[in-house]
Amino acid sequence: HWFPDRGAGHGVTLYPLPPADDLYSLLQKEVSKVGQVVDMQLVKGHNMEQMYQAMKDQIQMERKNAGQGTHANEKCLFHACSWQAWEGIKQTGFDDRFWRPGNFGEGQYFAEDTKLSHGFATPHQLSGERIMLYCNVLLGQVEQYPPGKNEQGKTHAKQGHHSVQGSLVNRGNEFIVYRYGQAKPYVFIKYK
Repeated sequence: HWFPDRGAGHGVTLYPLPPADDLYSLLQKEVSKVGQVVDMQLVKGHNMEQMYQAMKDQIQMERKNAGQGTHANEKCLFHACSWQAWEGIKQTGFDDRFWRPGNFGEGQYFAEDTKLSHGFATPHQLSGERIMLYCNVLLGQVEQYPPGKNEQGKTHAKQGHHSVQGSLVNRGNEFIVYRYGQAKPYVFIKYK
């Protein structure tokens, strides 16, 4: 998908994702596990794009120098949040100054499964609608935890790694990044 670039200082711009688009159909199927899609919009933000590209270049260089390959291990994952958090993400992206600790420490959490993300989507107090973001995430070299193991005091992936993957009992995989610019929203999904 191509978007016009509004330049720095504009936060994000949202563009309608037509229901006939293949991406819409794919995401609608995933979100139907937890609710009904109300609206989907593509997200474009000049500053977020630049930060993300700089981090992607950095991770690619680090992986190449460590003999781990030449790609940044980019993956599309889900992230659900409150309406208030979405307002912040629109302005500054996934800003590490506002992250709260979770099962794998203070990082930004993403999931392959909408059911896992859904538990973190706070309904709007008037409409009851929720937000889920489909995001581009740079995982780089992944530190993997065995199922059921976690480390709540974690503040970064171990040396030579860029992210963490773990799963608690009866939950899907969680992916955690700890650096600003390591993820960006790609599709804004409003659902009930």
